[in-house]
This record gives sequence, C-alpha cells and structure tokens, in this order.
Amino acid sequence: MSFFHRLKTVAKSYMIKDNKKWQRMKDDTEKTMRELQTKIDTYQMKIQQAAQEIISQQAKVNKLARYQEKADQPEQKQQFALQQQQAEQEIKQLEQRKSQLEQSLAPYQHRFQQIDQDFAETLAYIQAMEAEAASKQQEAETIQQLQQYEDKVRRQLAEAEALLELRNSR
Repeated sequence: MSFFHRLKTVAKSYMIKDNKKWQRMKDDTEKTMRELQTKIDTYQMKIQQAAQEIISQQAKVNKLARYQEKADQPEQKQQFALQQQQAEQEIKQLEQRKSQLEQSLAPYQHRFQQIDQDFAETLAYIQAMEAEAASKQQEAETIQQLQQYEDKVRRQLAEAEALLELRNSR
C-alpha cells in the first residue's frame, strides 16, 4: 500500500506540473489570439474608413458634375471639371489604399483562424486527457479501496480461523 500511495503522490505532482504548463500555454495562446484580433479589428476599421472616404469623394464628384452642368461661364466649367478629376484621382488612391489594407488583413485573418482551430483542437485533446486521467485516477482509487477491503476481509478471515482453531483445540 505504501508503494501505491507514493505512486499516487508522484502522479499528482506531475499532473499539477502539467496543468500549470497547459495553463501557461493556454494563456499565451489566448493572448496571441487577442493581439491578432486587435490587429484584425484595426485593419477592418481602416478599411471601413477608406470605404467611407470613397463614398464621400464620390458624393463630391457628383456634386462637382452638377455644378459643372449648371455653370454659365467656360472658366467655371473648366474649374469644376478639374476639381472633379482631382476628386476622381483621390477615389482611385483611396481604392488602392483600401485594396492594400484588405491584402494586409488577409494573412492576419488566416493566421487567427488557424490558431483558433489549433487551439480548439488542443483544448479538446487536453480535456479528453484530463477526463481519461480522472477516470484512471478513479480506477486506481477503486482498486486501492478493493485492495484495502480485501486485506481487511483476509485479516477477519484469519482471525476467524484462529478463533475456530482455538475453540476446536479446547
């Protein structure tokens, strides 16, 4: 029984050490995922801002086109046409910036999804291992209890045989 007690103590110490290690890894992974999510959110916000600026510039282009149509003097028409061209160039620049942001965002999203999937699989594996360890621990405790009960029954049987022998010898 002493051997089983020592074995149980050693097993518990390893389980505690492994649990701390798993917890540290889990915390590090969650921190990395939060950081990636922050980067993703930042890029998405910048993309949203670029899209809003494109809409604003498009409204400006439309407004300048209306002004150009309503202008009476050729100088005003030419000035509105020039402003309209500048606004259209700004739209192209904004669309390029938006495209670049979307391209920069894609690797972060892919990495986040990969880490999230790996984390979920690892967590499920750890939980399965913990369940198995708990089951094995319960099994070991049951075996130990059965061994103790068996030892107790053997002692009682030995005592009963000794008493019977004493009675028969009288």
